[in-house]
Amino acid sequence: MKKCFDLNVDASDGLGGLIASLHNLRQSWQQDWVGLPVVLQACQQALGICRLHDGQDLRIQAVNSLALTIAEHMERHKAQQPAYHNNLHTADVLVSVTVLLVVQMQLQPTTAVDKLWLAAVLTAAAGHDYAHPGGINQFPSDIESLSVKRIKAEIDSSVLNAVDRVDLARVVQLILNTETLLVPANHSAVAQTDFCWGLPWCSVLLNEADILASATAELGPDLGQLLLNELVTSGGKGRHTIELQSLRLEFLKFIQFSTPAAIALGLPQQVQRQLNS
Repeated sequence: MKKCFDLNVDASDGLGGLIASLHNLRQSWQQDWVGLPVVLQACQQALGICRLHDGQDLRIQAVNSLALTIAEHMERHKAQQPAYHNNLHTADVLVSVTVLLVVQMQLQPTTAVDKLWLAAVLTAAAGHDYAHPGGINQFPSDIESLSVKRIKAEIDSSVLNAVDRVDLARVVQLILNTETLLVPANHSAVAQTDFCWGLPWCSVLLNEADILASATAELGPDLGQLLLNELVTSGGKGRHTIELQSLRLEFLKFIQFSTPAAIALGLPQQVQRQLNS
């Protein structure tokens, strides 16, 4: 029987639907993993970029195919993945960015949506931690550059060559812009500007999705423990002295939410409540 994933995109309860979807992922991960390709396709369907019949159709199909090929490759290698940066994290990011995108589109019902950017963001979400070795960067963009390099080396050339060069460049830059050191600058670049479809705002969307599950009170502490386990296993700096509570406090103080969608979901308040407690 074909597997499916219950992606809850509830306009009346965006954050509740998101948390429910993330819990669905965990139930599947523990019992009978639905698989990253199935999660990706549910996200593509929710964003309306599966079956298109306009001038962008072939370009979007090519980007979608790249995303699916990345997801399939990651699924075949999930047994070798680290404790935190694994397919569950990638699924978290796919679901989170999809909900953010859906909410953003609902906030701007009269603004034309650039579906090529939707496809690029989802593809970057699928591949942003491709072949992640665990741990943290040893130099700026270390792991992000590795992900891009491995995607270009390991994904079938016919799939890569079918993607328009502009679209592939967007995906690559979105992945590179997930480097933690770049996140504050990404947020600063969109400050005092209206949301529009382009690299600056889409980078921030992906940055937010990358840490969204960890920012919640419901899932954050457990994810922090997994990240700490990964840091210890990978021999990260300060592995003998870092504590979960201090790691989480540092994380909550650092993260930002800037998109209108994140603000509408109440994510800044969610973080502040945890800091206050």
